[in-house]
Amino acid sequence: MSLKRMIDGDLRHMTPDEEIAFLAAQAATAPTLDDKALELQRLVQVHMDAAAQARDYDDFKTVVGYAEEPAMPRFQAEGRAFALGALWSGRGVTGTSTS
Repeated sequence: MSLKRMIDGDLRHMTPDEEIAFLAAQAATAPTLDDKALELQRLVQVHMDAAAQARDYDDFKTVVGYAEEPAMPRFQAEGRAFALGALWSGRGVTGTSTS
């Protein structure tokens, strides 16, 4: 018995044992849930830093540092908005990684 599988654009015939070995190799190299979580965390950090830089801050931590600065109302409002975004994304108010 032969199974057909599309691999890298080629239709290949495999025996059941080859199919099992192929699937086992894929499972062994697949990213774990922790890997995916870390990548998502990295992407959120990149996005938050880019958003801060678009508003002329050095990075996310810089803008959040203004959240409790009453002497500068505009910066305080922006800092609070970024801190709220960090809480929504699960990053925490400091914007620092827990790892």
